[in-house]
Amino acid sequence: MAAGDAGASGQAGGVGGMGDPGTAGADGAAAGCDPTTCPDGCCNGKICLTTKRTNRRCGTGGAACAACGSCFTCSAGGTCDVTPDSQWTVTCDAATIAPTNVSTGQPWSGSGPGDTNVPQAFCQLRLNRALVGESSVEETLSPAWTDSGDPASVTVNAALLTSGRWSVYVGDGSSGLMVQSTSVCEATFSPAAADFAAGRLALTDLASCQSLQLGLACN
Repeated sequence: MAAGDAGASGQAGGVGGMGDPGTAGADGAAAGCDPTTCPDGCCNGKICLTTKRTNRRCGTGGAACAACGSCFTCSAGGTCDVTPDSQWTVTCDAATIAPTNVSTGQPWSGSGPGDTNVPQAFCQLRLNRALVGESSVEETLSPAWTDSGDPASVTVNAALLTSGRWSVYVGDGSSGLMVQSTSVCEATFSPAAADFAAGRLALTDLASCQSLQLGLACN
């Protein structure tokens, strides 16, 4: 008998049963995790987290998951946002003042021995223009009220601090409590998320203040 064809027909169905391996579900393991494979989440090792982020594992854009600070909450979008009821202390930290009053072009009056011609600089924090905190007087062009141990300071929640109702005033006077003083600079302020994260709010080019820094500390 002829050997017959070695059963081409006997090759049963070939490679049937090898189905589509499927794709990783949300928050599943993938070949790798990076901004390309995880654009809307953060990478917890090789796992892309998009729906299971927490305050301890937060992030987006394929960055490594990281913890939010104690006054921050991980949002649905993966950003660490300031918690509205978190408590923050805002202080007048320091300023750099121009050698002359830019409004008048005149040197500062000074008051010390030898008439130093530098301002007697103090800083005030105001809510709805009402005084809520005041620093000591520093007779210098570079006052650092926190170094003196007596800065203007107030503690409020983040919602109030970002309400747009706050202003800071730097004056030149023999006492911050004097009704009359010469304005060095003043400005309204409302900290942004980046300011809270940095722990400071930097303002520049405000009248005679070349720079003015406020501190932001989470309590």
